[in-house]
Amino acid sequence: MASNAPTSQEYIQHHLTNLTYGQLPDGSWGIAHSPEEIKQMGFYAINLDTMIWSVGLGFASPIDHRFGLLSTSGRLCLRGSGFELQACRS
Repeated sequence: MASNAPTSQEYIQHHLTNLTYGQLPDGSWGIAHSPEEIKQMGFYAINLDTMIWSVGLGFASPIDHRFGLLSTSGRLCLRGSGFELQACRS
């Protein structure tokens, strides 16, 4: 086992911190590597993981909407392992 392994508290805190991009204290732009750097970035820091999920769900929403319309109109049947675009029969 590695001697530099983080404690359980350090591991949890690391994985509960957002991936944040912004202006670092030295004036350069980049990803923060500690909660202190995130605080120093201030209001204009961008949470990258939040933005990636938001954009991804934004693209998925129209697809979900389309499947919802097709399934309630009777034109989309779920049979077996795939989707069949045809009239559903009882």
